[in-house]
Amino acid sequence: MTVARIEWQARADDPHRIVGKDRLAEDVFSFEFEAGMIAGVRWPGQFVLLGIDREYSERVPLTIAGADPDRGTIRIVFQRVGKTTYELADREVGDAVDYIVRPLGNPMPIERVGTAVCVGAASGRPRCCPSRPRCGRPETR
Repeated sequence: MTVARIEWQARADDPHRIVGKDRLAEDVFSFEFEAGMIAGVRWPGQFVLLGIDREYSERVPLTIAGADPDRGTIRIVFQRVGKTTYELADREVGDAVDYIVRPLGNPMPIERVGTAVCVGAASGRPRCCPSRPRCGRPETR
């Protein structure tokens, strides 16, 4: 499988607005961010590094749970467990994070023929969500 690689990182003047927020469970959230360049090049199984504040925030690796290249958005599902994810969960639609660093990690290999099955539970489930649109051909289910 050939995957296009891009070298891109957010600039200091390039915050990413939150355009959608859902609470899926007591401490599990789904956020949709403006991230046009990432939405167009991400593959299933990749993740981003997210930082809330450039001055003090840690960089948190989060799996890309979905993307809409037409709208220029990506979806991240995360569990509130540490300082940064607690702060992120307190953000609202319209707020922004300082940076989201390019898609990282090895994409999940997907053959372009036959039937593709992806099984995941709990935190492994977001990795499966964006897989189907990347299967490609009409004969792939």
